Amino acid sequence: MLSSNGIYVAPSEELLANGEINTVYYSIANGIPCIATANSYSDLTPEGDLYIAGSTGVCKVNIEKPFEDVNDLKVSVPFIDTDGTRVYPDSDGTFTVPHDVQKLTVYSYVYTYSLSNPQVSYQLRGFEQKSTTVSRSELMPVDYTNLRGGVYDFVIQLRDSMGRGSKEVSVRIVKEKAFYEQIWFYAVSALAVLLIAVMLIRIYIRKRMQKLEKKNRETMTFVREITESFAKVIDMKDAYTNGHSSRVAQYTTMLAKELGYDDETVEKYYRIALLHDIGKIGVPPDVLNKPGKLTDEEFSVIQSHTSQGYGALKNISIMPELAVGAQAHHERPDGRGYPNHLKGDEIPRVAQIIAVADCFDAMYSNRPYRSRMNFDKVVSIIREVSGTQLAPDVVDAFMRLVEKGEFRDPDDLGGGSTENIENIRSAPKESPV
Repeated sequence: MLSSNGIYVAPSEELLANGEINTVYYSIANGIPCIATANSYSDLTPEGDLYIAGSTGVCKVNIEKPFEDVNDLKVSVPFIDTDGTRVYPDSDGTFTVPHDVQKLTVYSYVYTYSLSNPQVSYQLRGFEQKSTTVSRSELMPVDYTNLRGGVYDFVIQLRDSMGRGSKEVSVRIVKEKAFYEQIWFYAVSALAVLLIAVMLIRIYIRKRMQKLEKKNRETMTFVREITESFAKVIDMKDAYTNGHSSRVAQYTTMLAKELGYDDETVEKYYRIALLHDIGKIGVPPDVLNKPGKLTDEEFSVIQSHTSQGYGALKNISIMPELAVGAQAHHERPDGRGYPNHLKGDEIPRVAQIIAVADCFDAMYSNRPYRSRMNFDKVVSIIREVSGTQLAPDVVDAFMRLVEKGEFRDPDDLGGGSTENIENIRSAPKESPV
């Protein structure tokens, strides 16, 4: 049955039975090439070929075989359009697209010569995650924009109008990569980012370190000022040793430098030496300032200043070494020192150095009750007690400095006692100094 909008096909038996009629409808949408002309002649052959007098001429369709096998359909992508320029495939069927193309249009065609309108699914793999499905009559050119350089496959899948069968055709599209899409560019960019990150981190760390160094300098300056102030308080307590702590600290600095210690260690030893006699604050003034010879009991009280000094300084967390100098500067390599009778390397290094500086100043300084000893005599005594009362290598450093003209008072014209000073107030009675 022909009509102005298509063809209706039904078995003749159903028409004659005058019952329910199940027709198959065909229109231009599913394959009729033209519209039938009213009151025209048409012819149907035994093979099912229907010749229709249409508005544009005579056309032929087969109503016995309305559906073609999709594998018999031809699919083609004859060209693509790139920013208005038509591009044809290479000899291997690949479309090559310049790197600067902004818009790419794919023209695809499905050719059918039957009353069929197959389903067409298409997808640009490498760019799209899902495919798009339309009927063949709705198939239009497909636009893609902002494609990155790379390899893509435009894939077309066919199924008949009832969703049966499957045919897949694929064409390759290669878009050339811009320089900023090349591997070397990514490598250079990553390296540049890494260098910038490293620079920023270094700048941040440098600034942090500068702040920490500034704070550390301020802290160390504060510690130095506090220790110098305490040293003055210690010397004020002992009327007989005014300036002793500062001089011992200075001599300790000279010896530490001669022994090769770095500036940080030298500064640390200086502060420790400043407070080596802090325990004397706890010694009764009548014992500490007694002008004459000390009794055994009084001498024991004097010796207690090492333990008292350790107790006063041991809880200073910012510089726990302060307590070491106060406790051990009267220890001796032969073990006859006090308070713990340490021997040799058991004695902390800073205490070994302070011991030489302390002995030198004890002998080579003026006291209210006697003049200082002759410089050469002092040097000879220190050499004599090397290895027993004083650490040998520290004494050697002392001797080198003496040879360089250090330690001698510029105002010393060669005077002073040449007799051993007995019972130096902070030394054991049997010590020659």
